[in-house]
Amino acid sequence: MTGVKRPLLISSLLLLVIKVFFYPFLPVYFVVSPALMFVLLTLLQAPDDVSASWEAERILTSRGSEVEVSLNVEVRRGVGVCSVSLVIPEELEVTEGNTDVRFLKLPWRKRVKLEFKLRPRRMGTYIVQSPEFISVGILMSELRTSHVGTPLKVVVIPESGGGRSSVSELRSLLVKIPTAPGAPVGPLSLDFKEIREYRSDPMKMINWKATARTGKLLVNEYEREGGREVLIYVDNRSGVIEEVAYMVSVLSAQLSRVGYSVNIYLVGNGRMLPPSVDQKTIYKLLLNHPYQKEGLRDALKKTMRILAGWSPTVIVVTGGTREHFPELEWFIKRLRALLPSSPPVLVDACMESIKTLENASMDRTLGVPAMVWDVYRESPVRVATMVGFRIGRRGRV
Repeated sequence: MTGVKRPLLISSLLLLVIKVFFYPFLPVYFVVSPALMFVLLTLLQAPDDVSASWEAERILTSRGSEVEVSLNVEVRRGVGVCSVSLVIPEELEVTEGNTDVRFLKLPWRKRVKLEFKLRPRRMGTYIVQSPEFISVGILMSELRTSHVGTPLKVVVIPESGGGRSSVSELRSLLVKIPTAPGAPVGPLSLDFKEIREYRSDPMKMINWKATARTGKLLVNEYEREGGREVLIYVDNRSGVIEEVAYMVSVLSAQLSRVGYSVNIYLVGNGRMLPPSVDQKTIYKLLLNHPYQKEGLRDALKKTMRILAGWSPTVIVVTGGTREHFPELEWFIKRLRALLPSSPPVLVDACMESIKTLENASMDRTLGVPAMVWDVYRESPVRVATMVGFRIGRRGRV
């Protein structure tokens, strides 16, 4: 429509010059008709050519605290009524201001600014989608709908209050990884368990007859006195959300009550929570952000002696994305090779329904018991109970 309006405007100006300076007897309607058509087309065209920009492309805040958000919108063409609206995730509460605005666009440029405050209810990463722009021509002849600008990423971390004391408490309660296999529950009993391959075991455990018969270095493994050992890997590299922290603390308490020795390894902290830590402390410590760079490969390297010496039942709690899946796949395969009689249990925490479906499809290829958990639909206590049932009485899957 813009390509038609320009010739009409030029024609109207030329006819006006001709009538004034060269041919005064030219009928007025010849001069006025192009101008009237130009005005009519202007009124028929709905506003467009819109741009939108956030004051900040990424917002980092803590749960419970308010954060100010600003969106600048500019409309450059058209005449009509416009509407700009935002869809805010339900985890982000709007405490002040409006997330939608309506205004009249006249022939000149129109600038609008949306200002509001958000209070996060939960920790995690949330996306405020790009604003929806709707415009209607002044004569109701045209309707335009589009999304303008870019999405806004909001990252919510634990409350900053008491941050120093919680970090120092975390580092004091975490223990170093043992450099040699040990017995966290009790000494070896006389109950024979199985013959397996040598994994840095003491020389007295070698079964020389079986070694001579097979040509491989084999050892006798005996049951330990006390309960079974459980090792929970919690992927803490991006910060643990509240639901995951509560689920792990409940699971640890449930298993401890029935005689299991539960150790929790925090991937991203490089250390371990020992079995003596109570449920409330576990929940509190899991909400602390990691303070070193560490991946699943580093975590496996540091805990290799524990896996070989204790043969624990392993639970992997992660919230990985498609980009992290190759590393998770390698990690699970290595655990299956190290613990062939007790494959790990995977708990995949997701914060979106679409991501739940995507991760379920990927986790199906790992060949281990996997539970894809939508944290907004299933309670942490129910998930902890289901994982406990999967482990079984003797810590076998």
